Amino acid sequence: ILVGAFNELGLLQHDNTGQAKFISWNNKIPDPYRNYGEIWRIHIIGHYTVFQAFKSLLIFKKGDFFKAIVPENEFRFSYVIDNELYIQEKSKGLFKLSGDSLVLTTVSDFFKDKEIWSLFQLSEKKILAGTQYHGFFILENGKISVWDTPANQFAIKYTLFNGIQLSNRQFAFGTVLNGIILTDAEGKIKLNLNKQNGIQNNTILSIYEDKHHNIWLGLDKGI
Repeated sequence: ILVGAFNELGLLQHDNTGQAKFISWNNKIPDPYRNYGEIWRIHIIGHYTVFQAFKSLLIFKKGDFFKAIVPENEFRFSYVIDNELYIQEKSKGLFKLSGDSLVLTTVSDFFKDKEIWSLFQLSEKKILAGTQYHGFFILENGKISVWDTPANQFAIKYTLFNGIQLSNRQFAFGTVLNGIILTDAEGKIKLNLNKQNGIQNNTILSIYEDKHHNIWLGLDKGI
């Protein structure tokens, strides 16, 4: 199990007695890059393991430190689409990891002032980007259009916080102000769960679908 925390990252392994043991990889990281702060995302792409903080991307290859990429400003969140890593840099827009370097995407300028909180592949050529305050946008062949759906209006009104694409290709979107919505692939709302109809509070911090297709929610108050 790969683990990331505050200025700490590494591997959680079980020894021959079945006891869990944490193995830190910090000693593999050169000193100038060790004060990376919180690790927010961990991705495995081919032979590479990428730990993403706001201060840097820390890339390991087959368990050994490979490279650190430090932004000019500050990273936001990262996503993997079709085995390619996308990451947003504050005030600069959306980048893609190409080889071992970040390159600006063709839609980068559009997202300079719009913080991306979810990113999904709709089809071979379409990517759906969910922003915190401006709703959803479709990225296709270097062009951007609004995802004109009930889900889009809901996200704008109640502030998008996160989202996942479910195993049935439908979506679950968590908000700050009005719980979670489940939508079909076209963005039509099938269900809205909030404090008024069953969950402890309206802020959805995380969403997870288990192998039995149950959906788990991490809230401000419990799970």
